[in-house]
Formats: sequence, C-alpha cells, structure tokens
Amino acid sequence: MNMRHRLSAGLAALALGVGGASVAAAQNAEPFLDYEALKASLADKPLVMNADHGAVGFVATSLIGSKVRGSFQDFTMTMSGGEGGQILVSAEFRVPTMEINRRRNLVMSEDFLYADRYDTITYRGALDPDSLIDDTPMTGVVLGELTLRGTSQPTQLIVDLTCDDIVDCPASSLVINGVMEINRQDFGITSMPGIVRNEIEIPIGGHFRPQVTD
Repeated sequence: MNMRHRLSAGLAALALGVGGASVAAAQNAEPFLDYEALKASLADKPLVMNADHGAVGFVATSLIGSKVRGSFQDFTMTMSGGEGGQILVSAEFRVPTMEINRRRNLVMSEDFLYADRYDTITYRGALDPDSLIDDTPMTGVVLGELTLRGTSQPTQLIVDLTCDDIVDCPASSLVINGVMEINRQDFGITSMPGIVRNEIEIPIGGHFRPQVTD
C-alpha cells in the first residue's frame, strides 16, 4: 500500500472516532505549502497541536474484523526547526485519558497498554526530505522512534501537510493528516495471539498552531 492509500485509511479510521471535526477540517484545507517556507517558519517559531484543535487515535483489529477504537484526550505534538534545517516532530500521548469504544479494561490492562505503569507514549523524529512528494498536499515520512510500554522502536509517521490559511501559512496554522502503523509484538504486547491482529494504527489529524504562552 503506497503512502497516499495508507494516509487515506488512517484518516478514515480517525474520522470514525472522537475528533471527526478536526479531520474534516484537514480534508478541506487549502493544499498549497512551500517546503522552504515551512523550514524557515519553524526555525523561528515552533508549532503545537493538542486536543483543542486536533485528534490522535488508536485502532486495533480482531481477526474477525471488529475494531477497538480509541482517541487520546490529552496529547501534545510539536513541530520545530532543528540543526541543519531539519524539521523535527515530537509527541506525547497520555494513555489513561484515551476514550475507547469497547473493552477499555482490557486495553488499559497489563496485557495490553499497561496504563498504570506506562502512562505516556512518546515519539521523536525528523521529516525525511528525500521522502517528500512536493505536490498538493505535500506528503512525506517522518523517521523517528516511538516509545510504548517502556520499549522504543524505529517508527515511521507518514504525513500530508497542507495550509488552512494561505495568507499566513505555515506561520499561523498548518494542517496535518498522518498515520503510524506499528506491530504490537515489537513493544511487548504479546497477549491474545490468534484473536487480535498484530498491526495497530495511530491516525493523526488536525491543526498545528503557534504555542500560546501566558
């Protein structure tokens, strides 16, 4: 499955859960974005997304096709400039705040996310300039590391980046549509073999905006 198809699947997964309004905004955004302008803007002013203007989901699927869908109610994602013109992406997702459509006790238990012991999922990465499809929208891959249940693994975040305010984009706002796909066994989630598929999706959608300081 190519990057665009994986992104479409991730967006559909997120739209079915909490945060559909943010996803709809991402779908309808103006598509133009200049990569060099994005680098220059982020070097001067990082952008932040949280639950007020974005959504991060969690989708696990059983072998018979039923899905457990979650939506983190407390998270922070930051996009900033790094050394050598890098575009850095970092995130923290608070596990206990996730709203889940079914089997919450199981998902939060020691057999799965073990929320009592590992209450935060973190991600750190950088946008790979060689992966960019400078099109409408701009599509690329963030190469990074996801830490879940105390285990860190290389993880790709596939993203579409677009403008929702063409007059002052990306300084005022930047729309993201993205998805991570992970294998749960890589993070020590080995329970329920033959019942739950190993593949888990973490779809992301919403608006990065300048951080508001008091």
